[in-house]
Amino acid sequence: MRIDAHHHLWALARGDYGWLTPALAPIYRDFDLSDFKPLLAASRIEGTILVQAAPTEAETLFLLDIAEGAELVRGVVGWTDFDAADAAARIETLAARELLVGLRPMVQDIADEDWLLRPALAPLLTAMAKQRLVFDARSLCQAVSCDRRYRAMEAAYCGAGAAFQCRLQAVRPRDGSEG
Repeated sequence: MRIDAHHHLWALARGDYGWLTPALAPIYRDFDLSDFKPLLAASRIEGTILVQAAPTEAETLFLLDIAEGAELVRGVVGWTDFDAADAAARIETLAARELLVGLRPMVQDIADEDWLLRPALAPLLTAMAKQRLVFDARSLCQAVSCDRRYRAMEAAYCGAGAAFQCRLQAVRPRDGSEG
C-alpha cells in the first residue's frame, strides 16, 4: 500500500493560518480532499496522512473531523500547545480520537534552538508514547537533537523531500533519569 505521509488541507475562513497570505497566491485558497483525490489516483496512492498547517487545536479537530468521514485519510498529525500547563491532559484528550497518529510543535517558529531538549518536555513525550503517538519534528536535525536526550517514542521527520520514521527504544532520558 502506498501512502502520502504529509498532506495539508485548509479552509481560509477558519482564520488560523497566520502564515498564509495573499502574497502566496498559488496556494491562497481553500484546499480540500477533492483537490487531492485525482492526484492520488493518478499516482496509485491509496491513502494519506493529514498534517496540521496551523498551530491550533481547532485545526487538529477540523482535520480529525475530515479524516473520520474519509476512507482515504489514514491518520492525522495534529498540534497541541506543548507549553500549556495542562499539555499532558490535552494530549490524552486528543489521543482519544482514533485517527490521531501524531503531534508536532511548530519548531520553525520557536526561537529557542534547544526547545526540544527542555526537561519540561519529558512528561509530554512520555504521554505521547503511552498513547502511541508519533512526535513529528520538522527536520532530521531536530529529531536527532531530541533523540540525543530521549529514547522516547516513534519520531517522524522530513528531510530532502522524503519522510522518514525511526523507532526509538524506551521512554526515558538517555542519562537514565526519569525525566
